This record gives sequence, structure tokens and C-alpha cells, in this order.
Amino acid sequence: MFMGGRRTKHDNDGSDRRPRSRRQFLQAVAVASTPFIAGCSGGEDDESQSPTAIPEQTTTATPTDSPTTTETVTGPDPERLEQQAIRFLERLANGNFEAGYELFAPPAKESVTVSTLEQEWSAVVAESGEYIEVVEAAYEGDTQNAQQIVVEVRFSEKQQRFDVLANAEGILSFLLSGGAEYGWQQPSYADRAAFSDQSVTLTATESCDLGGTLSIPDGSEECPGVVIVHGSGPNDRDGTLGPSKPYKELAWGLASKGVGVLRYDKRTAACSGDGTDITIDGVVTDDALTALDKLRNHDRIAADEVFVAGHSLGGKMVPRIATRDDTLAGAIMLAAPARGRADIIVDQVEYLLSLEEDLSDTERQQQLETIRQQAEKIRTLDIADDELVRGAGRPFWRTLQEYDQTATAAALNLPLLLAQGRRDYQVTVEDELSVWREVLSENSNASFEVYDNLNHLFEQSEGEMSPDEYYRPDSPVAETVIDDLAAFVEKHA
Repeated sequence: MFMGGRRTKHDNDGSDRRPRSRRQFLQAVAVASTPFIAGCSGGEDDESQSPTAIPEQTTTATPTDSPTTTETVTGPDPERLEQQAIRFLERLANGNFEAGYELFAPPAKESVTVSTLEQEWSAVVAESGEYIEVVEAAYEGDTQNAQQIVVEVRFSEKQQRFDVLANAEGILSFLLSGGAEYGWQQPSYADRAAFSDQSVTLTATESCDLGGTLSIPDGSEECPGVVIVHGSGPNDRDGTLGPSKPYKELAWGLASKGVGVLRYDKRTAACSGDGTDITIDGVVTDDALTALDKLRNHDRIAADEVFVAGHSLGGKMVPRIATRDDTLAGAIMLAAPARGRADIIVDQVEYLLSLEEDLSDTERQQQLETIRQQAEKIRTLDIADDELVRGAGRPFWRTLQEYDQTATAAALNLPLLLAQGRRDYQVTVEDELSVWREVLSENSNASFEVYDNLNHLFEQSEGEMSPDEYYRPDSPVAETVIDDLAAFVEKHA
């Protein structure tokens, strides 16, 4: 049994595999909707179902040699098998290794332990990056006296294929059978001859440092500088999501135009912790202030020409960061939410559910009701001390609820630039930017940019808006965004 083992990888993207029917599955978490591990957001929504049994499909057939009699033909239920395989891998991704172990069939449990599952999944993550979502699953048929299900899973650094074997009693084994790395391509506007990258280190806690990169323009004169603050999730310094690296693209684009840019690994990616006691300052504010101090003290950066640029959750936190660093020259808010997080989560998931053609109305409503219940827990803070809701504990949701980003922004007296893609289904122009316009209507220092054809990552967008957009190769942050940010910095430096 190759439980969790790995075969020799394909040398290509898997195009040599035989065609098969593909069943799409919803990842009910959008890119900007989870403050910690993306996999934690799905939760164990299906715990009311049996954790081990896989019901079989029974039909009645008439034998060809006896038209007057019938016999019962029992066979596997492909959809149930696919769902069971997905549930198993999601439990491992969520760190619920004991729950994953319980899905094994009784005989298979003798060959695997909870500790082994944790070790195997850690090896997968070390090779593939952070878990993002289950893309799809497909029932392949009988093999080795079992049923085979192939599951495609997205991680931050590559997409992996798992072969899961199961029978009527549960999971028998799983095998990492192939994968394909995402190919990031340097955007054309990045002039590598115009700047260099320097490694920096930021102290987050007594026991954890954050790695960072400072892209500094060539030359000897001082230049303005920008610190990039991450959106939700355990982001690395580049904001890696499949082939997308929006923070690296912003940094290289601005550095090509004479602006120094510091980006760093987020604490929830670089430091250990269970997320039950961390606050919004621990997730975002404190490390952003540390990064601003680091940038301001660099001998090539003009200390009075330092800016902060936050994306999504980071954009929402920019006003809070600015109130605690009163020497900023200006602030940039990219796709910044104006409303409460609970409302946004429900809207995002409702939209994603609308894209799922395979779901029945009942299934769609059941999933939406689960999300609404989670949102209500966030609103009421009805969260136990050791409980995570959408990947975060009560201190995070309490401090986020106590923070009023719109009132804080209205009280600022420094140049603000708010930028938004009109094809952003996560933080929409209609629901978010309209609020910002009203709140900042009397602030002559606030300016707005709306990009008709850009999405949440400020990439070109066309057709149906969905998370799949973020996995298109060679789709960087649009150059017009780089130009506008550089112009804003030049104007206010």
C-alpha cells in the first residue's frame, strides 16, 4: 500500500493522461476571505454524514435470459466516492489528521497512524506550498479490487494530483501521483537592469523572524519607498497564488520606475501558532510598522518619502497603520473592504455557489446556510476559546470588529489613493468603493482609480469572473496600475 507515497513525477503538465469526465467542486473560500490558512475556511461542514461508510448505488435490472424476473445489481456511487475523497484530503489540509484517520476502512487503519498522516501531509506541503483548494475530483473506476478517485488539488506553488483508493468501508490509501509547477513570468514592464533585490529580516516575535526583499533602484541618490501589506491568508512576500505573484510584480514594476519597495513574508506564513489568540495587530499592523521602520532607516530611502500600500485586508488596515505612523508621506489602499467581514464572506460564497452548475438548489442553500451560520458567529463573537471560525479565533474577529476602517480613514490628514478593479467579485466597486467615496467625499487628499477590466489581483479579466482567473499564466498586475501608483508616489514624495 503506497499510503501517501509519491511516484516519479510527470515531466509535463499531465496532458498525456487519458481524457476523463470532470466534476467541478466549490472551494467556498475566496482569495481574500480567510485570515489564516486557506484550507481552514472550509471547516467540517459535512460532519453529520457517516465518517467512514461509502453507500453503494443499487439498481434493479432485468436479465436478458429471463424477462419475467429481476435481480438487484449493486455498484459504487461515483459521486459519493468523489465527495469522500475530497473530504479526506480537506481534513488533512485543515490539520485534522485524527478526523482524516477515521475515514480509513478498518483493515487500512492497521497500516497507518495519525502521526504518519501528519508526516506525509507535511512532506506534501513542503514540496507544494500552502494548500489552496480542491479543484476537482473524478471517479476512475475499479482498480486493485478498490475504487479509484483522482483528485486535483491546488497549492500555492504547484497543482498536485492525488490517486485515492476506497471501498464501501472507507479510504484504503492515497498517493501523490503527479504535479505541475506554476510558471511565473516576469512582466515586460519590469526592468531588471534598473534595480536590485536585497534580502532583509524583520523581527515579528521573540521566536520568529520574517524574511523580506527590498527592491532598490540602482544609483546613489535617495529615493521614495513603499511597504506592501498583504491581503488575507498566510501569504509569502510575493503574494504567491498559483502562477500569480502580485506583490513581486508591484515591487519590480515600481522599482523599475525609481521607487524602493519592501515586501515581506506574513507572520501567519512564517511563524507557528494555532490562530486562536492572534489579533489584527498581530496579523497585520505590528509587522507593517516594523517594515516601515526598516525601510525608512535604509541609507538609500528618503525617510520623509515613505508610503504604505495595502491590498485587500491589508488595504483595510492601512488607515490603522497610518494612525500609528504619523510620518508617512501617503497611503495606498488596493481593493480595500469598507463593510464588515461577515457580510463580505456571505456575498463572496453566494456568488461562487452561483457558478456551480452541478449543485442542486437544495445543496446550494445548505452550503449557503452553513456560511451564514459562520458569519453569524463572527458577528456575535459566539466563538469558544479554542475554536477557529473561518481560520481565525475570537480575538481576531473581536479586534477586527472593534476597528472602524472608514472612520479611521476619514480622520487621516495625508494623501490617499484608493484603487479598485471593476471585475473584482470579492471586494466590489458597488458595495465597497461606493462606501469609501461617500466617507471620503470631503477629503481633498483622497483620490480614486477604477479599472474596468481588472480583477481582485489587478490582473486583466474577461469572461466569467471566478477564482480560476488567478491561475492563468502570464497575467501580471496591469502596467497601468504600476504607472498610477508610481505617479501618486512621485506627486506626494
